[in-house]
Amino acid sequence: MVWKTRPQKLCETVESLMINERNIVDVDGIVQAILSNCPRLKKFVGPKITMTEIANGAEWVSTGLTMLEIDLEIDTDQETTEGMEKTRSVFKQLGKLTQLQSLKLIKVDSRKRTLDLRLRTGLDELANLKWLRLLSFSNNCFQEIDLEEATWIVENWPRIKYWNGNMMCNILAPHNIYIGYWAKRLRK
Repeated sequence: MVWKTRPQKLCETVESLMINERNIVDVDGIVQAILSNCPRLKKFVGPKITMTEIANGAEWVSTGLTMLEIDLEIDTDQETTEGMEKTRSVFKQLGKLTQLQSLKLIKVDSRKRTLDLRLRTGLDELANLKWLRLLSFSNNCFQEIDLEEATWIVENWPRIKYWNGNMMCNILAPHNIYIGYWAKRLRK
């Protein structure tokens, strides 16, 4: 019996990847292509990806990610029916990353909104993120959650310890969840 082995593609071997977007002219589609083609990826820091790219793109195969840091651009109104469907699609993709410990949805432009963490738009799709310790919306003054969502987070993410983002309520503090600089500053 002869074993034939095919050469592995680079995407099939990479476990950690950081993309410096300043050196890339056109970043459209890069994040979606990587997450849907690199099954061994554990840590990924990438450039911008839009909500529409995720909603209309292929399923992610990078389900073993432990750290994900991307600039998630909201390119649709999340209050509309279409926007809520796209938001739910984003939550579904993120919800498949069951090993995720650190999720940073950074914003280069802090004046724009980020993904709304509301149950009615699909936050419950993230129930399998039992290992999540850090959730960050760095440089974003517009991320708000209500008491219902904060309660859901405490009940469904048992390991969550760090939060960076604006909050409309103080429910996370009594549960030993560190709330980052922006949240503290905006609550005052």
